[in-house]
Amino acid sequence: MKIRPFKISDTSSVIKVYRDAVRRIGPIAYSPEQIAAWSRYPTDERDFGQRLTQGHTLVMEENGIIYAFGQLHPRNCFAFLYTTGDTHRKGLGTRLYDALESRAFSAGVIEMHTEVSRIARPFFEKRGFTLDEVVRHTHFGVEFEWYRLSRSREAALAHRLARLPSASVHVDHSLANRTPVGPQMAFNRAQPRHA
Repeated sequence: MKIRPFKISDTSSVIKVYRDAVRRIGPIAYSPEQIAAWSRYPTDERDFGQRLTQGHTLVMEENGIIYAFGQLHPRNCFAFLYTTGDTHRKGLGTRLYDALESRAFSAGVIEMHTEVSRIARPFFEKRGFTLDEVVRHTHFGVEFEWYRLSRSREAALAHRLARLPSASVHVDHSLANRTPVGPQMAFNRAQPRHA
């Protein structure tokens, strides 16, 4: 799958991803009444498309079909991160998250925040985000509990370093006898770990 910047012409496809995620993944943690209210958003396709042109929005597509989207807006906030229900837990969200996080890091933004659902909270906590506040919102007359999370500079850097390939040291004793100074050291890079 290819990750690319959002285009305004993607709006209707992105709305389908959003609603599919809410309807197919949402029932894991939300009532039917909450799902019905949540999936009514967005009510205006044009306004939603304009919202997605702000900040940095990416889509993940294959063969012209969009399966996921994510947005940083402002540049230190994960505003959206959604995948279709049939791609849930297949790594698309992680790949989009990584691309957005790399964008933020390259812009010098390290401390991040977001407001997430019950479903997304473990995903972000695994990446070093911590709970700041539990908030309640009412959408279309139905109450939801959301979580404001943030990640400090220290936690962000620790998470980033933990994902780098580690260097291991291997002493090659066959070379030790040929060198008066001592053993030669051969450094082998471990395979990158994936989140």
